[in-house]
Amino acid sequence: MTGKVGADAPELVPGILERERAAVLQKILKAQAQGCGITGYMNAFQSLQQSIGKGEAESVIRPRLETISRAVDDQLERSKVLKTQRPTVSAHQGSGSHSEPESTKNAKADSKAAEVTEKPKAVTPQNIGVGAWQPVPEGRFKDNAKIFGH
Repeated sequence: MTGKVGADAPELVPGILERERAAVLQKILKAQAQGCGITGYMNAFQSLQQSIGKGEAESVIRPRLETISRAVDDQLERSKVLKTQRPTVSAHQGSGSHSEPESTKNAKADSKAAEVTEKPKAVTPQNIGVGAWQPVPEGRFKDNAKIFGH
């Protein structure tokens, strides 16, 4: 089964799991054809091929091959979802075709008016936290008094 898997495919190294490696390589090339970046997958695959060429055991190669295969499957699924997913329209963008009931519009307008007309709360030691108001030691800011004329 040694040979090229496809026109642009790298040569498969003779050795263990050739059929499985050919299938994973096909997945990688499919991902490329669908516009996915495959550099990382190809680097991992080439590293795997080198390990096979050096005589690495199947017990080491199989988990690595399965990891690459799952990663490519996940990438293909994400790509499929992104290509079929419709963008959502936020409430601020509105398409103009959706109309809110008049009562909802009035309630929103009343709520915004209340926010604008509400007076700000005074800042006191109680509402900004304990220890925020500490007496200044005598004479500590004498230079400031000279600068500001106090």
